[in-house]
Amino acid sequence: MFYLYLLLMPQMRNAYRCLETGKTPSHKRVNPTEFLKICVPVIKKDLIETANEKIKAIIAEIITLNSQKVDTQIIVDEVFSRHFSLDSELRNKLHKGMTFGTQSSMNTHFSTFTSSLSQLSKTGAIRLSARSVTPIFSELEEIVKKYGYYTINEIVSEEIHRGKSPTYVPDGEIPVVKTAHLKNGEVLITEEEFVTKAFFDSKPLAQVAKGDILIASTGKPSIGKVDLMNHDIDMFADGHVTILRISEDRCLKQFLVYYLWSVLGCYQIEKEYAGSTNQIEIYPDQIGNIIIPDIPISTQEQIIREIQDKINNQSDISTKVSQLRNEINKIISDVINAE
Repeated sequence: MFYLYLLLMPQMRNAYRCLETGKTPSHKRVNPTEFLKICVPVIKKDLIETANEKIKAIIAEIITLNSQKVDTQIIVDEVFSRHFSLDSELRNKLHKGMTFGTQSSMNTHFSTFTSSLSQLSKTGAIRLSARSVTPIFSELEEIVKKYGYYTINEIVSEEIHRGKSPTYVPDGEIPVVKTAHLKNGEVLITEEEFVTKAFFDSKPLAQVAKGDILIASTGKPSIGKVDLMNHDIDMFADGHVTILRISEDRCLKQFLVYYLWSVLGCYQIEKEYAGSTNQIEIYPDQIGNIIIPDIPISTQEQIIREIQDKINNQSDISTKVSQLRNEINKIISDVINAE
C-alpha cells in the first residue's frame, strides 16, 4: 500500500512523462518495461507499517465520501424528470446505443416492433433506419411537443458549423479543442496541442469564444458530448467539434447544455446520427433540427439552479477527497524525509 501511493504521488506521475514515446499527443505511450526501471526508496518496515495504518484510515474516509457521489447525468435526469413528470427509468427504456448520452443505459436487449415503409420514408435522412422510427423515440418526442417546441435552428445567432483540421505547432499560441477535451462538464484546455495565432486568424469558422456551445460530432461513444465554453480565451476547434451559438431570447445557453445531457435531448442525438461502427457522425443540419420544449426563461433558470446546486455539492465532495489524498501524500513524504 505504501509503495502504491508513493507511485501515485503527483511528483512521480509527472516523472512518468520522461518515459513517454510516440510522435503525437494522441499516440503517446509508456513501455511497461520502463516502469520496472523506476527507482524507489528503501524504507524500514516499521515505518511503512505505521504509515499504512494512517493511510488505511484515510482511505476509509475517501470510500465513504465517494459512495455519496452521484453522476452528473443522474442529477440532470432527476431534475428534468421532476419538472417534466418523466418516468425515472426512462433512460433505461433507451437501448444502450452508440452515442455518449445512451452509454449509461442498462438496457442492452434488442427489441422488435412493427413499422410501415411509409413511416421510414418520413425520416429526415434518406435511409432505411429502424432506429429513426423506434417507438421510444416517438414517445420522447411527444413529451417534448406537448409543451410546444422550437428547433435549435430557430434560436441560433449564426449558422451551425464545425471546426477545421488544425496544423499543430508545438510552440503555437492557441490551444486546440478536440472531442477528447469535451468532458460533459468542462472544456479541458489542452497543454500539448496548439496552432499559431496566424493560422487561428485564417480559420474564422474554427474560432471558439466564451459562450459557445461545443458538441462532439463524430465517433462512438464520444459523439453527443456537450459543453459550454466558459473560458475567456481564444481556442481552435478541430473538424470533429461542432460550434453552436445561440440567442438567449428563448433559450438560455446553460439550459440547452443540460437539456442535451438529459434523456429528452440525448435521444435526439442517438436518433439522428449517421454512419456505422466507430465512423458515426451527427451533422450540423441534424443538430439544427433538434427540438426543445418551449418553457419560460424563469423555469429554465430554476432548472439550472437546481442542477448547479446539486453539482456544487458533488464538487464539495471531490474537494474533500482531494484534500484527503494530499494527506496521504504528506504521510509518504514525511516518511521519506525521515529516512
